[in-house]
Amino acid sequence: MATKGEKISKALKGNTSSNKYEKYKDTGLLQDAYEHFCKHLSEGYIRESWYYEDEENNFCLSYQTLMKYIKEHQSDFPAYKEQIAYSKGYKKWEKIATQGVGDDKIVKNPACLQMILRNKYGWDKKKEDVQTNTSLSDAVSDLDS
Repeated sequence: MATKGEKISKALKGNTSSNKYEKYKDTGLLQDAYEHFCKHLSEGYIRESWYYEDEENNFCLSYQTLMKYIKEHQSDFPAYKEQIAYSKGYKKWEKIATQGVGDDKIVKNPACLQMILRNKYGWDKKKEDVQTNTSLSDAVSDLDS
């Protein structure tokens, strides 16, 4: 009998072919996974830390595979849901940043918060979305003052 790890590994390998997409599309598992993915983003987590596992159906989906499916089958995954979820996650971090940092706050160390937000939103890498990233970056920088 295969172990849980072997089943997951087999499922991940199998998810790369298009016939697997069609098989799972009809079961509703992909839409469940997409809803799970959007919820993950809305909670402020990064895309790369997401995965979906449904042991009952022997189904496992990685972030990379879901992104491939979204790119190849855009009409099956409404982009607005992901965009709204991302905004909700951003708002969560913005709220933390504007509430301040200190011993009685959620975040004790402003440098730690800055590092988390730089890594999450790529402030050091992106230049195209300066308007959005600058507002939260400024709020975090003000915490040091």
